[in-house]
Amino acid sequence: MNKIQGNINGIRKSILARLDALYEYTIPADQPATMELINLLAAFTSEINREVMVYINRKGQIIQIAVGDAVTVSLPELPGKRSLNRLSGIRCLHTHPNGNSELSAVDISALQEMRFDLMAAIGAGET
Repeated sequence: MNKIQGNINGIRKSILARLDALYEYTIPADQPATMELINLLAAFTSEINREVMVYINRKGQIIQIAVGDAVTVSLPELPGKRSLNRLSGIRCLHTHPNGNSELSAVDISALQEMRFDLMAAIGAGET
């Protein structure tokens, strides 16, 4: 059983299994992400034409994966306790199927509201 959240209806089981395998992936602590992970997320988005999001903790572990639609992905609640005075300890990396890697107003709002350590968008698909 996969642990992928969000809009997974209509996605082949083989793709969900490949997404699920990302939970085994680790990012070096001194990097916000790796080119391999960025390329994998972009490839998934190009394949399914939906936004894909991962949460990465400060240990470099992927702790949550979600799929959205062609325009947005719902951000799951952050695990653990959160202080209003500190960052969450989570990096949010997600894709934009339209090829635009600029953070949207919704992205910036989520960055502030959820107090991510980092919010990054990967432009995938058309430019």
